[in-house]
Amino acid sequence: MADREEGDRGEFSGNFEQFRRRHQAISRSVAEADRFLMISNGANFCCQIVSIILVLYSLIFYHYDTITLDPEAASLYFVWLSLSVFGLTLAAGQAIYLNHMESIFQIS
Repeated sequence: MADREEGDRGEFSGNFEQFRRRHQAISRSVAEADRFLMISNGANFCCQIVSIILVLYSLIFYHYDTITLDPEAASLYFVWLSLSVFGLTLAAGQAIYLNHMESIFQIS
């Protein structure tokens, strides 16, 4: 690599101030992306929970209108419920994995 600041033995051989500025710019970008993704993942999580509640409410209290009359509508409700549960599981799994990786990097 042409802009590598590290020598063969691991010693630093470059402009330290330029390296520090570049590191700060990258750190700010990562922090900004983290704030954005935190809001996005939180909104996704909340929307999936609301979707599951609405589908279950419709299936339980409007049983005759949703399941009994039309088998196609019943299958669509179950597919909608399954996709919502899958999305919620995916968002929760991603949050768990990121939290685990963050705790590993804080320990080391």
